[in-house]
Amino acid sequence: YASRQAWVDVVETCTFGLSRRGDTGPLWLLLAQALEASRQPNDAAAVLRERAEREPADLVAQQARAELAERRGAWSEALTAYAAIADAGSGQALGGATSEATGSLRARMAALRILLGSGGSCDRTTLIRATLSGC
Repeated sequence: YASRQAWVDVVETCTFGLSRRGDTGPLWLLLAQALEASRQPNDAAAVLRERAEREPADLVAQQARAELAERRGAWSEALTAYAAIADAGSGQALGGATSEATGSLRARMAALRILLGSGGSCDRTTLIRATLSGC
């Protein structure tokens, strides 16, 4: 279904699968992807939040949650998800990530902290805040 972009069918299939085996991480991710592709980003975020609550050590889900939160402009949620990844251990953070990837994660977290300092609104006081808030 996903290869055909039949997102309604993907949502239905994943929902059924999760009702049988709620511990299957890839189904949660596919469900979130299908919901976002179906223009339901808030529902996709709720799915990823639930997965993160059930299995905080699922770093792939945390990464997906953070990236979706950024696309939605939910800066605080993105920061929370990135912090969970960083807390899991910098060497493991992105699947045995290099120090460059770990540095990128920390830089992203710092940028989000700056943006949150502006309240998450359009802030043109500095170039970085204007860029991060999409002004």
